[in-house]
Amino acid sequence: MVQFSSSNYSVVEACTAITITVNRVGDTSGAASVDYFTSDVTALERRDYITAIGTLRFAAGETS
Repeated sequence: MVQFSSSNYSVVEACTAITITVNRVGDTSGAASVDYFTSDVTALERRDYITAIGTLRFAAGETS
């Protein structure tokens, strides 16, 4: 299982990047991965932000 380090993230209009820490909890003895992507809520893709899509990979024992 993974969790974000915070339940909310705020940025200002001129922000060009944000760091979001993802913490792995539970059994960390093996490798794990989680897919991620951004989606519109209060901002619009191509107008307010650039889409981010990928896979976050954890090595055995890695927790964040």
